[in-house]
Amino acid sequence: DQFLQILEQEDSAGRKLEFLIQEMFRETNTIGSKANNAEIAQHVVEQLKITLLGESPEAVEVDPEAYALFLQARHLGRMSTKEAFDESVALYQKALEIEPKYAAAWDGLSVNYMNMAGNGLMPTEEAVTLALDATNKALEIDPNFAKGYDGLGWLAFMDNDMPAAARHYQKALSLDPNDSAILGNSAIIPFSLGRLEEAIALMEAHVARDPVNITAHSNL
Repeated sequence: DQFLQILEQEDSAGRKLEFLIQEMFRETNTIGSKANNAEIAQHVVEQLKITLLGESPEAVEVDPEAYALFLQARHLGRMSTKEAFDESVALYQKALEIEPKYAAAWDGLSVNYMNMAGNGLMPTEEAVTLALDATNKALEIDPNFAKGYDGLGWLAFMDNDMPAAARHYQKALSLDPNDSAILGNSAIIPFSLGRLEEAIALMEAHVARDPVNITAHSNL
């Protein structure tokens, strides 16, 4: 309840949230150190793991060839040239021919389309239509796919629908609070609202989880 109350405040919430998390961590640690009951102590340990690392991700079985194509496509997409984007899209599509229910590959396509529009390599309207279709397919496959909500958040932001963007990013972060890309992308919401302290906190978390990401450092 305190988290929600802080987030609903109009003034900056970054330091208050940090203080509250620290207090919760201390209380959990204190209970664990004083507990004589092994079951209670184990529960505290698990809560500390969740606080520090988040819930353990579930492994998704993917065809090895499709996964190899996915990795190649993702690498090319990060080069941000027309030739690289075109080849990346083709590789994602080839991966999806092998593994049609590969949510991450659908998300990769969506990201490519949005980045192509951002780099002036595709008309925005066309890119948004293709990206939304790919994102929706990813979420049809896995309704708890965090990056799908990340994509919906970015698309809503591009459409100047800030309330929808905030809801989508809140959902994405609730599903995967440690994903570096989601943390970095979600910073656009507080930044656009002039809440720089919170935006910086999200970008710092992004950099901490992906320290070799040049774009993340540049944005910060």
